[in-house]
This record gives sequence, C-alpha cells and structure tokens, in this order.
Amino acid sequence: DVKEGSPADAEGIKQGDIVTKIVRDKKIVPVTSVQEFQDAASKGDDLSFYVQSPNAAGRFVTLSKAKK
Repeated sequence: DVKEGSPADAEGIKQGDIVTKIVRDKKIVPVTSVQEFQDAASKGDDLSFYVQSPNAAGRFVTLSKAKK
C-alpha cells in the first residue's frame, strides 16, 4: 500500500505499481523480492528505483527519508 501524504504518494506511486530495479552503488540492479527492496531502503537516506505502472510508462524515482 502507498500511504496517503507519503513521499511515494507525492511522486505519484500507486498501489499496483511494481518496483523492478534499484540503483545501488551507482549501478542499476534488478529487485527480486520485497525483502530486497526493504533492505535497500533501510540502508540510506535516499533510494532511487525504477517503478513500472500498469497504465503508464515506467520511470525512475528518488525518494528521501523524512528529516528528523
């Protein structure tokens, strides 16, 4: 689910969108599981990834964690 008001929501990511790749160490690598995506998201302040929408072209998105 995409939480309303979240950075993902602000970027237009919707339920049903699929993350297929992430940018890790300046390289594009495939994501094979939700756990792999969550692990990557937990390791830094920013995460760039490729999201494929069922009704639109795929695109790269960069999300930043909220500043505390």
